[in-house]
Amino acid sequence: MSEIIDLLLATPSSMQDNVTTLSTVLCLFRGVVSLVGVVGNSLTIRTFIAMGLKDGVTLSFLFLSVCDLLFLVLEGASSISCVFVCVERVSNYTTYFPVDPYSVDFYLLLCASEFYHCAMVTIIFLAIVRCLSVASPLWFRNKLGTKLVSIVASSVIAISVFAIEIPIFAFMGIIPQFDKNTNTTRALFWASPKWHIVTDVIWTVMGLILTNCVQIILLISAIAMKIVLTKALSFRKKCTLAHNDTNTSYSDVTHTESKLQLTSKEIRITQQLFVLSLTYIISNTPRACFHPPQLLFPELSIFGKHGRLFEVIDVIVHTCQCVFCCGNVLIYLRFNSRFRQLFWRNFNNKQA
Repeated sequence: MSEIIDLLLATPSSMQDNVTTLSTVLCLFRGVVSLVGVVGNSLTIRTFIAMGLKDGVTLSFLFLSVCDLLFLVLEGASSISCVFVCVERVSNYTTYFPVDPYSVDFYLLLCASEFYHCAMVTIIFLAIVRCLSVASPLWFRNKLGTKLVSIVASSVIAISVFAIEIPIFAFMGIIPQFDKNTNTTRALFWASPKWHIVTDVIWTVMGLILTNCVQIILLISAIAMKIVLTKALSFRKKCTLAHNDTNTSYSDVTHTESKLQLTSKEIRITQQLFVLSLTYIISNTPRACFHPPQLLFPELSIFGKHGRLFEVIDVIVHTCQCVFCCGNVLIYLRFNSRFRQLFWRNFNNKQA
């Protein structure tokens, strides 16, 4: 099977140059998306703070925005490193830097992934919280919707994700080594022999299992919320109609029927969860599709024979993730009127 892959992916040097160009263009696009996302999430954080942080849900959304912001900052820095990588490759390494920019790029992407994984687990928590807020509003308000629960949940999420991924950084580093491309000694990526085993296990858990779990939980939460709202509406109609008598006037019937509709808040919460689920699935499908082949065929990894192909696919995956982190801001603007009002006020003040 490996021989077939080598044959299919064997490309002349001209094609490799085209792959490098494509990777650079995608990196620049990712940098632009990251910059837009940094501005948007900065305003989002400021908006959530202006809203008062009076409930646990708002605190959780604030934590999600902070994770998105830090992820996008590191992705933007990674895009800048890609530019330096292109400079070295175009000059055929006659121009090079004291620190290998490709190693820096890879290190920044690893750091960014930690914040993205924090955001993924936070999305799971928010999906469950949103579903329970509709299914059992009184219990949610007294038990799960408190600020203390949100702070504890965010702390546990951050500590757990960083604890799981610390071994990746324990077996790697950027240290002075001989670089065969430049024929000089400079700071390059170094990894222990154990690093590949550790990363395969952790990336399988965080990159494949967690990604699919988030997709499944989001879909289940959205469907469950729809079912709960349908049952609640049916229950309201039965209870109301049971108390109506034949002497009820037409105006009273009209008023009663208007109350038997779903509230705008219930509709917005449901739509928000459906849109968030759909956006997440679309943005993370490339990652879910690419990860299994990478584990099965090591030559497709970053240090394998076809590392250039890995670069292009990896840039596409990270670009989709950046788009998703930027899209969260648009979802908040669409489905939260108070957030929308404060957001544009902050935006106008910043321009002034």
